[in-house]
Amino acid sequence: MEYELLIREAEVEDAAELVSFLNRVSVETDFTSLDRDGILMTDTEMELFWINRLIQKIKSLY
Repeated sequence: MEYELLIREAEVEDAAELVSFLNRVSVETDFTSLDRDGILMTDTEMELFWINRLIQKIKSLY
């Protein structure tokens, strides 16, 4: 079986899928710092996190 894999930095548009993924991983393994409650962020909170992160990156350029 062959898979194509793309690894890239998450973007604001990925917020909902990222929250879903982290919540799923939190119950599938004990080898993360997440507990069974998951990431404890809403999609909107994750979007704001990424927007603020991008703003900080832009500010660091000046």
